[in-house]
Amino acid sequence: MLGDAVAAVVYLAVLAGQVLARVGDGASGLPLWADLVVVAGMSVPVALRRYRPVPVFWGVLALSVAAALLGVVREPMVGAALTLYTMAAADARRSWVPAWIVGSLSAAAAVLLVLSGPSRGPGIEADMSVGVGVLLLAFSWSLGRGTRDRRLATERFARQHAEQAVAEERLRIAREMHDVVAHSLGLITVKAGVANHVAQARPEEGRDALRVIESTGREALIELRRVLDVLRSPAEGSEAEAAPAPPAPDLAGLPALAERAALTGVRVDLEVDVPVRLPEGVALTVYRIVQEALTNVARHAAPARASVLVAADSGDVRVEIADDGPGARTLPDVRGTGAGHGLIGMAERVAMHHGTFTAGPRPGRGFRVAVVLPGAGGTPVPPAGADVRTQQVGGAETAGAETGGAEAAGGEPGGEDGRRSSGHGRRAEPGSRGGGRGGRGGASG
Repeated sequence: MLGDAVAAVVYLAVLAGQVLARVGDGASGLPLWADLVVVAGMSVPVALRRYRPVPVFWGVLALSVAAALLGVVREPMVGAALTLYTMAAADARRSWVPAWIVGSLSAAAAVLLVLSGPSRGPGIEADMSVGVGVLLLAFSWSLGRGTRDRRLATERFARQHAEQAVAEERLRIAREMHDVVAHSLGLITVKAGVANHVAQARPEEGRDALRVIESTGREALIELRRVLDVLRSPAEGSEAEAAPAPPAPDLAGLPALAERAALTGVRVDLEVDVPVRLPEGVALTVYRIVQEALTNVARHAAPARASVLVAADSGDVRVEIADDGPGARTLPDVRGTGAGHGLIGMAERVAMHHGTFTAGPRPGRGFRVAVVLPGAGGTPVPPAGADVRTQQVGGAETAGAETGGAEAAGGEPGGEDGRRSSGHGRRAEPGSRGGGRGGRGGASG
């Protein structure tokens, strides 16, 4: 490097100047040309210290010790200290010289210089020169090792951060895949069983079940495509353009979840009271929690009645899902493998938002899931003056509410379209909440 070459030239000029200034005093006992050769050997290799740090250090150190013994120049250890710093700051394979070797060599040089007597040098001046050289070498070694340790720590932190990011991304994708596949396959399995059971006695009901299986499979493929498109996004600079991915599910999809649960025999009382537009990540978390909880109700408790409450107040978002299924199901051991992955996924999603998650049997019958996402915030939605009511899906009247938003996917049973605002605002009329507020929670297994 140019900087190293300049440093070598400057160091050579300083040393040569010292030698020329002492011409005639016979300090080293060597001819002038020999002194110049020694100082050239001490300085010129400094230009190569980054390319071959180990041999450069040893060569410069040997000549520096010789210069100190012979009294060729004052402070002869500067070059050795510079090359020692470079070697100590190099990678672990090159930084193999322990500090005690440097200290031993420097101490040996000091002893030899003292034993050589004043005739071999200017006495006290030589002793001071060696002492300063020893301290300089020790400081250079410490400084180089500190630089190397900081660099390795930075690299290790960057590597761990990248590995953690990869692990978190894999976990996120696994959660999404589980939510999509578990929910859809659960419904498909139930309806396939129904179709097989009534195929001959009630063929029309069997055909209805097959149509549900078809629509559920198609919706699952759409959601899987959204997840996989994240992995298949074109590399930067590629000419290929990714097809627009479907939007992530949000609170507008909750009525459709309730309708699907109703198809499996779960009557759902849905209440959404969120007068703000939630951030996309929070809305997706709420959707997935409700989706997983209703899937678990259909698997473990159907036929049953479930109540779903999603409310936002004081900056927090509360989600409660409860069912009155037969018996009190025990909470799976989430430390094991196999069962309870849905609960783990819900808990992990809540933990991402620093929220609280509880799940367990209700007294007597059923199961309950309760989630609080603190400080979820959101953008206030202008009031539309709409009459917003509780939805009851599956065997009860379903009342839609016109709030100026988009039509909920799949409409509402009973022939009334369910409409929701972009802020997902929906309030229940007093007395129309299914199951009571105190019993809102979530089924999970």
